[in-house]
Amino acid sequence: MNNNLSLEIPIPALAEIDRIVAITDPVIRNLQITQCYQELSAVLAQRISLGANWCTFATWASKQAGQTIRKEDLKRLLEIRLSSEAAMVQAADGFVATGKEIGVEQTA
Repeated sequence: MNNNLSLEIPIPALAEIDRIVAITDPVIRNLQITQCYQELSAVLAQRISLGANWCTFATWASKQAGQTIRKEDLKRLLEIRLSSEAAMVQAADGFVATGKEIGVEQTA
């Protein structure tokens, strides 16, 4: 038997949750929320012996929300959809052309 399994995982303290809520940077706050959900998921899994619990799903949802907060949704979609360099160049050219058509100024 693995002795690590018998160690009780600590529940995140209310002070830790209050600290996370007070974080003003949405990216950092989301990362801390995701971490806290992961810790809660581990505690629940240890205590109720189920593989997945509501905190497990909250961890996933918080991670997904973080991608939106960091404005990574489009990047992720493009990485999935564009498998070749030629396709990426063509898509980028299309974005630039469309942006110019609607009056977006290109920077950097």
